[in-house]
Amino acid sequence: RAIILCDENEIKAGHITVTSPEASTSLGDVPMDGTLKQTAQEALRVAESERIRRALVQSSGNKMSASKALGVSYKTLLTKIKDYGLA
Repeated sequence: RAIILCDENEIKAGHITVTSPEASTSLGDVPMDGTLKQTAQEALRVAESERIRRALVQSSGNKMSASKALGVSYKTLLTKIKDYGLA
C-alpha cells in the first residue's frame, strides 16, 4: 500500500500507517443500521479520517502542510488527528 501511495522514490515513515481491524477506511464500511443521523455522522467520521490520513501521507507527515491542503487550521487538524486516533 505504501508503494502505491508514495509519490516519491523513497518510502518514509509517513507513508506507512497501522490501523486496527475495527478501523474503517472506506464509506462502504459505514454501518447502515441506526438512525439516519447516526449513519451520516459515522460516514462523515470515516470520510474525514481517510482524507486526513491521505493528506498526511502526501505531506510526508508534515501537519502544517496537511492542514493547508485540507483548508483547516493547524489546531483543528491536531484535534481531529487525536479524535480519529491517527497519531
